[in-house]
Amino acid sequence: MKKLLITLLCCVPLLTQAQQLKDWGKQQLKFATFYTAVTGNNSLADVSVYSLTQPSLTEENISTPFDYTLAFGVRKIARLDYENRKNVFYNGTESSVSDAATVGNVEGLEYLFEFDYKRQQGSKFVDQQHFLRYVHDHWIVKVEYVQDGFADLKYFEASQRYRYNIAKEFSLNIGLVQRFSEPYGFDPLSDLTGADFTNIAVDQGYGTNFEGEWIDPNGNIVADNNIVWNAVALPEVLNDYVESIPKPGKILSVLKKGAGANVKAATCYNDLLRFWSLDKDYSQIVQGDKIKWVYLKDNPYKMEAIAFMEFDMPDKIRDFINEYIDRDKSFQTILQNKLQGFYDDLEWSLPPANPLIHKFFTFS
Repeated sequence: MKKLLITLLCCVPLLTQAQQLKDWGKQQLKFATFYTAVTGNNSLADVSVYSLTQPSLTEENISTPFDYTLAFGVRKIARLDYENRKNVFYNGTESSVSDAATVGNVEGLEYLFEFDYKRQQGSKFVDQQHFLRYVHDHWIVKVEYVQDGFADLKYFEASQRYRYNIAKEFSLNIGLVQRFSEPYGFDPLSDLTGADFTNIAVDQGYGTNFEGEWIDPNGNIVADNNIVWNAVALPEVLNDYVESIPKPGKILSVLKKGAGANVKAATCYNDLLRFWSLDKDYSQIVQGDKIKWVYLKDNPYKMEAIAFMEFDMPDKIRDFINEYIDRDKSFQTILQNKLQGFYDDLEWSLPPANPLIHKFFTFS
């Protein structure tokens, strides 16, 4: 009996705490809103691209699927007195003044947890926004996590703010904000090894003489031996090289909306020719030139496609195409789609592609 009484006495505080926690949870959910929403709208308009491949004119239709958003969330944020309180339908995803306000209307804990599954301009990604904040008459603290999938951006943020009320409608505020995120940038040397670094210098015109000294493109001695070269001169060469490489997409010309794929590809070729200072030795593509163009995979310059003239193409651009050509997309767009139309007209089934077909898209 004594053991039973002791056990019951020990359980009473635990049960009390459990009940208090349950009551606290109910209080936090009392004015919360659980919501889900589905929205959709048109994306980019379809674009018809025409190209002249002797002796026929071909058309390629580039389409982008519609955009959509599927949202799930829960929120408990008190509206400010001057916000709209009319009987209006809300789906929960609206942004209001109180979401980003540095003050609150009701003392206590407020929160927002939202997940958005999206497709925008053909890309699928997830957006998130979560925050907790505690509102007091004279201060407010907040922690927040944001993920912007379309911009590939994630960060944590914390803020603290103090408010001194001078009058009913006038106050002084001071606060601090801290944001934590991964560094964003472009590292052109991330995939290189030690030997590649020296090759970069050699490509820039550096070399050695018979005495083992390193010489710059102007013939000046920059290092007496390999030790000095690796420790002093080479890092400076690499630094100059990194500074000369553009950020992704920065070297591309701005084209009018709706420009054809072949025009974009030819412009990319000319941009690359100028950026690599090859335009003095090789001709740029101009209107009337007979060109070929191919799609590219992800590359440092964010080019989607590039054109070329077989009889007058620099080896550097040829190597660039060989490294980044998207053979599968080029095959499907340039050849397979045309064959599919031909077979459809004849009501035949298109045979499977030869696995060695990619060899037909090799530049030499």
